[in-house]
Amino acid sequence: MEARETKDLVTQTYRSLYQAGTSPTLPVLGGKDMARTLGYPESVLHDVADGLWRRFFPCGNPLPCLQVLPGQRVLNAGSGVGLDAFFLMRMQAFSGTVVNLDISHEALAFGFQAQPMLWNGLGHLFWVQADAERLPFSAHSFDWVVMNGAFNLFPCKDTLVRELARVIVPQGGLVVADLARTGPLPHECIQEEAGWAWCLNGAETPERIVHLLESAGFGEVQFREWVCELEPFWRTVFTARKGSSP
Repeated sequence: MEARETKDLVTQTYRSLYQAGTSPTLPVLGGKDMARTLGYPESVLHDVADGLWRRFFPCGNPLPCLQVLPGQRVLNAGSGVGLDAFFLMRMQAFSGTVVNLDISHEALAFGFQAQPMLWNGLGHLFWVQADAERLPFSAHSFDWVVMNGAFNLFPCKDTLVRELARVIVPQGGLVVADLARTGPLPHECIQEEAGWAWCLNGAETPERIVHLLESAGFGEVQFREWVCELEPFWRTVFTARKGSSP
């Protein structure tokens, strides 16, 4: 399947999920129980309405790796309904700016509707519908970029990583929670195109991830978490820092 077709498949799958939410007949991993399993603090979980939980599809918990200083700017790329932004603002003494960016207007609409209830007074928050491969921001716009369950949805990761590097300030940070693989992609995944939507077909090896990041100007690549889901797939949170040169 061509890259354009893959992106269209992923986009339409998530638009449908955000429109309907998960249900017992559509057992997509996500929601409050998964957030609790991933280590999100209990103190912030009870404030989120069920409708938002049914539209929360994380691959990990990137927040412990985000050390945001006062006044800094964070891009939450592939944000969905924006719950990671809410958790970040609640868990840290946050006085900066967060931009929730997603290609699905359905996701952004649900998050935006919840803003008065969840985000009121927590900091500057913006919602942008755009493709992370073509970000509508000038260079060096953000101190941090975070992606949770979105990195593997992009078939052209070299394009994605270069674009993320473009908008991050020198010495800025990248934090990604997603699946990686320690061996070849299983044949059944290759045969099943829907695996792209579940972050399976787009999973890369650690060596490939390091190569992608270093080629785009990142360094200090670290894998902060490494949990086996089902061989060869491992849940991971990896971080990197952009170099000092523009």
